[in-house]
Amino acid sequence: MASEIIRGGVCGPRVITRQINVGKIAIGGDAPVCVQSMTCTKTGDANATLEQIRELATAGAEIVRVTVNDEAAAEALPRIVRESNTPLVADIHFNHKLALSSLEAGIAKLRINPGNIGNKEKIREVAAAAGDKGVPIRIGVNGEACTSVTTSCTKRTRPVLWFSAPWMKLKPWPPWGFTMWRSA
Repeated sequence: MASEIIRGGVCGPRVITRQINVGKIAIGGDAPVCVQSMTCTKTGDANATLEQIRELATAGAEIVRVTVNDEAAAEALPRIVRESNTPLVADIHFNHKLALSSLEAGIAKLRINPGNIGNKEKIREVAAAAGDKGVPIRIGVNGEACTSVTTSCTKRTRPVLWFSAPWMKLKPWPPWGFTMWRSA
């Protein structure tokens, strides 16, 4: 049944977007759809996180996201990146310094919510460091990034969330010429 749905085009036509690479995995453009999953371990526990990354890869995940939400996670990340069998995405919330640490650890992609990272200088610092390392950023669009007007709306469509986010007011967009970004 699931394969019929996919073959039948029930999901609608595919929108062709700019292609970027996450490690050696191409996403967007005309690249094949790839499977990404996320660990549910405390990333600071490198052994448990690496075990789960391997299990996810065995199950078919081509990219794995890990949370980098505290110093313990940031300290474990260099080993996790080095021993991982898939490209990793660092999921960052609230602390731009964790994004910078993740880049130094060799992460393949960042996931940030600029609405909770802080002011535009912090966003600029992360974008510049990611650009220097050739690392793409996924802009996570959700209720946390929205203004109070949108947060009270019942229709949180992607465009409403995207264009209501305060960080969209940064000019130019994408900020400072950074072009390796995705929204979700």
